[in-house]
Amino acid sequence: YDTIPGTDWVLFSGLADDAVFSILQMYRNRLYPPLVAILLFSILGTMWLAERFTGPVIQLERLFTRAASGDLTVRAQPRGKDEISRAGHSFNRMMKHINQLTYYDSVTGLPNSRVMEDAFEELLAERETDFAEEDGKQIGQQSAKIALWVIEAGNLHRVNEQLGYQQGNKVFRAAAQRLKNLLPEDMTVYRGASNDLLVLCSNYDSEQEMTTMLAE
Repeated sequence: YDTIPGTDWVLFSGLADDAVFSILQMYRNRLYPPLVAILLFSILGTMWLAERFTGPVIQLERLFTRAASGDLTVRAQPRGKDEISRAGHSFNRMMKHINQLTYYDSVTGLPNSRVMEDAFEELLAERETDFAEEDGKQIGQQSAKIALWVIEAGNLHRVNEQLGYQQGNKVFRAAAQRLKNLLPEDMTVYRGASNDLLVLCSNYDSEQEMTTMLAE
Protein backbone atom coordinates (compact mmCIF):
# COMPACT_ATOMS: atom_id res chain seq x y z
CA TYR A 1 0.00 0.00 0.00
CA ASP A 2 1.00 3.69 -0.29
CA THR A 3 -0.45 7.19 0.38
CA ILE A 4 -1.61 9.46 -2.43
CA PRO A 5 0.40 12.71 -2.29
CA GLY A 6 -1.64 15.79 -1.32
CA THR A 7 -4.45 13.71 0.16
CA ASP A 8 -5.20 11.61 3.16
CA TRP A 9 -6.05 8.69 0.97
CA VAL A 10 -4.22 5.39 1.32
CA LEU A 11 -4.06 3.05 -1.66
CA PHE A 12 -4.22 -0.69 -0.98
CA SER A 13 -3.67 -3.45 -3.53
CA GLY A 14 -4.02 -7.20 -3.08
CA LEU A 15 -5.39 -10.48 -4.32
CA ALA A 16 -8.18 -12.60 -3.07
CA ASP A 17 -7.25 -15.81 -1.32
CA ASP A 18 -8.77 -17.90 -4.07
CA ALA A 19 -6.68 -16.18 -6.71
CA VAL A 20 -3.46 -16.71 -4.75
CA PHE A 21 -4.17 -20.38 -4.12
CA SER A 22 -5.12 -20.95 -7.74
CA ILE A 23 -1.75 -19.54 -8.87
CA LEU A 24 0.11 -21.78 -6.41
CA GLN A 25 -1.96 -24.75 -7.53
CA MET A 26 -1.05 -24.04 -11.13
CA TYR A 27 2.69 -23.92 -10.38
CA ARG A 28 2.44 -27.05 -8.29
CA ASN A 29 0.70 -28.94 -11.08
CA ARG A 30 3.39 -27.85 -13.51
CA LEU A 31 6.38 -28.58 -11.25
CA TYR A 32 5.37 -31.84 -9.56
CA PRO A 33 5.49 -34.17 -12.61
CA PRO A 34 9.02 -33.08 -13.67
CA LEU A 35 10.24 -33.34 -10.08
CA VAL A 36 8.76 -36.81 -9.67
CA ALA A 37 10.29 -37.87 -13.01
CA ILE A 38 13.71 -36.52 -12.02
CA LEU A 39 13.53 -38.31 -8.67
CA LEU A 40 12.47 -41.57 -10.34
CA PHE A 41 15.28 -41.38 -12.92
CA SER A 42 17.76 -40.59 -10.14
CA ILE A 43 16.71 -43.69 -8.20
CA LEU A 44 16.84 -45.91 -11.28
CA GLY A 45 20.21 -44.47 -12.29
CA THR A 46 21.63 -45.10 -8.84
CA MET A 47 20.38 -48.68 -8.89
CA TRP A 48 21.88 -49.26 -12.35
CA LEU A 49 25.24 -47.84 -11.30
CA ALA A 50 25.23 -49.97 -8.16
CA GLU A 51 24.43 -53.09 -10.18
CA ARG A 52 26.95 -52.18 -12.86
CA PHE A 53 29.92 -51.51 -10.58
CA THR A 54 29.28 -53.10 -7.19
CA GLY A 55 27.44 -56.21 -8.41
CA PRO A 56 30.53 -57.83 -10.03
CA VAL A 57 32.59 -57.00 -6.94
CA ILE A 58 30.05 -58.71 -4.68
CA GLN A 59 29.92 -61.72 -7.03
CA LEU A 60 33.71 -62.00 -7.07
CA GLU A 61 33.81 -61.79 -3.28
CA ARG A 62 31.32 -64.68 -3.07
CA LEU A 63 33.47 -66.75 -5.43
CA PHE A 64 36.49 -66.17 -3.19
CA THR A 65 34.42 -67.31 -0.21
CA ARG A 66 33.38 -70.51 -1.98
CA ALA A 67 36.95 -71.19 -3.07
CA ALA A 68 38.22 -70.64 0.48
CA SER A 69 35.68 -73.19 1.74
CA GLY A 70 37.20 -75.85 -0.55
CA ASP A 71 35.18 -75.58 -3.76
CA LEU A 72 37.91 -75.45 -6.42
CA THR A 73 35.45 -75.68 -9.31
CA VAL A 74 34.20 -72.10 -9.02
CA ARG A 75 34.93 -69.79 -11.94
CA ALA A 76 34.14 -66.16 -12.65
CA GLN A 77 32.28 -65.12 -15.80
CA PRO A 78 33.85 -61.83 -16.97
CA ARG A 79 31.74 -59.96 -19.51
CA GLY A 80 33.75 -56.86 -20.25
CA LYS A 81 37.21 -55.35 -20.41
CA ASP A 82 37.15 -53.22 -17.28
CA GLU A 83 39.16 -53.74 -14.09
CA ILE A 84 36.56 -56.07 -12.55
CA SER A 85 36.56 -58.29 -15.64
CA ARG A 86 40.35 -58.44 -15.62
CA ALA A 87 40.20 -59.39 -11.96
CA GLY A 88 37.77 -62.17 -12.91
CA HIS A 89 40.20 -63.52 -15.52
CA SER A 90 43.00 -63.42 -12.95
CA PHE A 91 40.77 -65.29 -10.48
CA ASN A 92 40.12 -68.03 -13.05
CA ARG A 93 43.83 -68.42 -13.78
CA MET A 94 44.55 -68.62 -10.08
CA MET A 95 41.86 -71.27 -9.53
CA LYS A 96 43.15 -73.31 -12.46
CA HIS A 97 46.66 -73.23 -10.99
CA ILE A 98 45.40 -74.17 -7.51
CA ASN A 99 43.34 -77.00 -9.00
CA GLN A 100 46.41 -78.27 -10.85
CA LEU A 101 48.54 -78.18 -7.70
CA THR A 102 45.82 -79.85 -5.63
CA TYR A 103 44.80 -82.71 -7.90
CA TYR A 104 47.76 -83.31 -10.21
CA ASP A 105 51.39 -84.28 -9.75
CA SER A 106 53.83 -81.54 -10.75
CA VAL A 107 56.46 -83.99 -12.09
CA THR A 108 54.39 -86.35 -14.26
CA GLY A 109 51.23 -84.32 -14.77
CA LEU A 110 49.21 -87.35 -13.64
CA PRO A 111 46.26 -87.09 -11.26
CA ASN A 112 47.38 -87.77 -7.71
CA SER A 113 46.26 -90.31 -5.12
CA ARG A 114 43.50 -88.00 -3.88
CA VAL A 115 41.82 -88.17 -7.29
CA MET A 116 42.36 -91.95 -7.33
CA GLU A 117 40.60 -92.33 -3.98
CA ASP A 118 37.57 -90.40 -5.25
CA ALA A 119 37.46 -92.49 -8.45
CA PHE A 120 37.78 -95.70 -6.42
CA GLU A 121 34.88 -94.72 -4.17
CA GLU A 122 32.74 -93.92 -7.20
CA LEU A 123 33.47 -97.32 -8.70
CA LEU A 124 32.55 -99.04 -5.44
CA ALA A 125 29.28 -97.10 -5.31
CA GLU A 126 28.47 -98.19 -8.88
CA ARG A 127 29.17 -101.83 -8.02
CA GLU A 128 26.88 -101.66 -4.99
CA THR A 129 24.12 -100.26 -7.18
CA ASP A 130 24.57 -102.97 -9.82
CA PHE A 131 24.60 -105.74 -7.21
CA ALA A 132 21.72 -104.67 -4.98
CA GLU A 133 19.32 -106.84 -3.06
CA GLU A 134 15.61 -106.48 -2.55
CA ASP A 135 13.58 -108.57 -0.08
CA GLY A 136 16.48 -110.94 0.29
CA LYS A 137 16.71 -111.59 -3.45
CA GLN A 138 19.57 -110.49 -5.63
CA ILE A 139 18.63 -108.14 -8.45
CA GLY A 140 20.90 -107.32 -11.33
CA GLN A 141 24.18 -108.97 -12.13
CA GLN A 142 27.50 -108.64 -10.42
CA SER A 143 29.74 -106.23 -12.34
CA ALA A 144 33.32 -106.79 -13.35
CA LYS A 145 35.92 -106.56 -10.63
CA ILE A 146 38.05 -103.56 -9.65
CA ALA A 147 41.82 -103.82 -9.48
CA LEU A 148 44.47 -101.44 -8.18
CA TRP A 149 48.10 -101.87 -9.15
CA VAL A 150 50.91 -100.30 -7.17
CA ILE A 151 54.06 -100.00 -9.31
CA GLU A 152 57.20 -98.86 -7.52
CA ALA A 153 60.20 -97.42 -9.35
CA GLY A 154 62.60 -99.13 -6.98
CA ASN A 155 65.89 -98.05 -8.55
CA LEU A 156 64.93 -94.47 -9.15
CA HIS A 157 66.84 -93.35 -6.05
CA ARG A 158 70.08 -94.41 -7.76
CA VAL A 159 69.39 -92.10 -10.67
CA ASN A 160 68.67 -89.29 -8.22
CA GLU A 161 71.88 -89.93 -6.31
CA GLN A 162 74.16 -90.25 -9.34
CA LEU A 163 72.62 -87.83 -11.86
CA GLY A 164 70.51 -85.56 -9.68
CA TYR A 165 66.79 -85.17 -9.07
CA GLN A 166 66.22 -83.32 -12.34
CA GLN A 167 67.31 -86.34 -14.36
CA GLY A 168 65.45 -88.65 -12.00
CA ASN A 169 62.26 -86.67 -12.62
CA LYS A 170 62.76 -86.99 -16.38
CA VAL A 171 63.14 -90.78 -16.10
CA PHE A 172 60.09 -91.07 -13.86
CA ARG A 173 58.04 -88.82 -16.16
CA ALA A 174 59.00 -90.88 -19.21
CA ALA A 175 58.12 -94.13 -17.43
CA ALA A 176 54.74 -92.76 -16.37
CA GLN A 177 53.94 -91.56 -19.88
CA ARG A 178 54.99 -94.90 -21.40
CA LEU A 179 52.79 -96.81 -18.96
CA LYS A 180 49.88 -94.50 -19.68
CA ASN A 181 50.23 -95.05 -23.44
CA LEU A 182 50.32 -98.85 -23.06
CA LEU A 183 47.19 -99.22 -20.96
CA PRO A 184 43.63 -99.48 -22.34
CA GLU A 185 41.02 -96.79 -21.79
CA ASP A 186 39.43 -98.49 -18.77
CA MET A 187 42.68 -98.11 -16.81
CA THR A 188 43.91 -94.85 -15.34
CA VAL A 189 47.40 -94.07 -14.08
CA TYR A 190 47.86 -91.96 -10.94
CA ARG A 191 50.88 -90.69 -9.05
CA GLY A 192 51.15 -92.28 -5.64
CA ALA A 193 53.44 -91.57 -2.72
CA SER A 194 57.19 -91.28 -3.26
CA ASN A 195 58.15 -93.22 -6.41
CA ASP A 196 54.90 -95.15 -6.80
CA LEU A 197 52.55 -95.23 -9.76
CA LEU A 198 48.97 -96.36 -9.19
CA VAL A 199 46.90 -98.02 -11.90
CA LEU A 200 43.16 -98.31 -11.33
CA CYS A 201 41.35 -100.85 -13.48
CA SER A 202 37.58 -100.51 -13.54
CA ASN A 203 36.76 -103.60 -15.56
CA TYR A 204 38.39 -107.02 -15.43
CA ASP A 205 36.92 -110.49 -15.12
CA SER A 206 39.61 -112.75 -13.68
CA GLU A 207 43.00 -112.78 -12.01
CA GLN A 208 44.38 -114.63 -15.03
CA GLU A 209 43.39 -111.69 -17.20
CA MET A 210 45.20 -109.32 -14.87
CA THR A 211 48.28 -111.53 -14.82
CA THR A 212 48.40 -111.61 -18.60
CA MET A 213 47.99 -107.87 -18.81
CA LEU A 214 50.78 -107.32 -16.28
CA ALA A 215 53.08 -109.55 -18.31
CA GLU A 216 52.37 -107.50 -21.40
